[in-house]
Amino acid sequence: MAVVSGPGGQPSSGLLGPASLVYQGAFRLPQLPNPVGATFSYGGTAMAYDASRNGLFMVGHDQTQLAAEVNIPNPVLVPVTTPRGSPLINTLPRAVLIQPFADSWDGKLPSIGAGTPKIGGMFVFGPTLVQTAYLFYDASSVQTKSHVRSGTLLSTPNDVAGPYQVGTVPGFVSGWMAETPAAYVSELGPALTGNCCLSIIGRTSLGPAVSTFDPSQLGVTIPLPSTTLLAYPLSHPTLGNCSSSATLFNCAVLMGGMVFPNNTRSVLFFGRLGSGPACYGDGVSTQPPGMNQCYDPSETAKGYHAFPYAYEVWAYDVLDLIAVKHGTKLMWDVQPYATWTLTLPFTYPANTLKSAAYDPATSRIFLTQQYGDFDAPLVHVFTIQP
Repeated sequence: MAVVSGPGGQPSSGLLGPASLVYQGAFRLPQLPNPVGATFSYGGTAMAYDASRNGLFMVGHDQTQLAAEVNIPNPVLVPVTTPRGSPLINTLPRAVLIQPFADSWDGKLPSIGAGTPKIGGMFVFGPTLVQTAYLFYDASSVQTKSHVRSGTLLSTPNDVAGPYQVGTVPGFVSGWMAETPAAYVSELGPALTGNCCLSIIGRTSLGPAVSTFDPSQLGVTIPLPSTTLLAYPLSHPTLGNCSSSATLFNCAVLMGGMVFPNNTRSVLFFGRLGSGPACYGDGVSTQPPGMNQCYDPSETAKGYHAFPYAYEVWAYDVLDLIAVKHGTKLMWDVQPYATWTLTLPFTYPANTLKSAAYDPATSRIFLTQQYGDFDAPLVHVFTIQP
């Protein structure tokens, strides 16, 4: 890890690289067969670390958008080359529920707008659980509000306040969240929020977006101001456009989450990147594909494809984000100082990371890997190398 000087009055901190993330292993989520969708199958999004219970909040099945909290068992390390379906999956421990599945929005999720709302992020800020949501397909740009707050007990009825508007572009803020390390709170405020890569790309960012916000002011200052530190609107496709290939962005990119580790200058985004030709159409396993079809044996849905895919990290220097705040850089001119590929066991060809969370006390990073455990995600654990 290269050690560099921080801004005036702030301690020295480092820029993380591939060797800085040390793989510790993985664990499975609870197996909960339930006909009403209270299960982690086809879920694993919007993960958040809860220090008070040493647990992880997470959204389960995509269709029901119910949330639960699980404990964190000691991960078991298996070779990163272990294929999906290997019996070694049975050596991994299973987490247990700390809090059972519940409607963490108290019925308010549809209030962000007509369409298909999805929980975009969860974030424990002191005694408060902050959540974001976005509309899966918002062609009319009806969404204006994105954030709610509540207590951290999912069983408490009707304690969700909001939703509230944060900033002016919901597609920039309606996903992941992270606490700002103490060394940078004076510059950036207490927390960051962002999103990227949604359907109807013109309403969001062509690459990771992140803005400042103060969770303690949700419902106090309405709308809640934010400062955009990083975003790539449609008019500024710095990392690539929808049809780009062999770049850091195209519309087949899926980004799961963000962490900002303590004692570093690195803001890390985790997702998947395709290295094949970007193509819009139905995914098919024949090559060459036919009209309105794209070669992609991992995904058949109509949309953008760029098979093959890899688990990817986009690493940004917080000093560049601070420069945007001070007006010496434009948010779309900032580029990652590094990107790299993660190698994980139990890989499914779509190579999708659904969410990320960070424990500052132990420097652990948690990533959910879609379909790592058949139709359920696996949780992979990394620590940061000092």
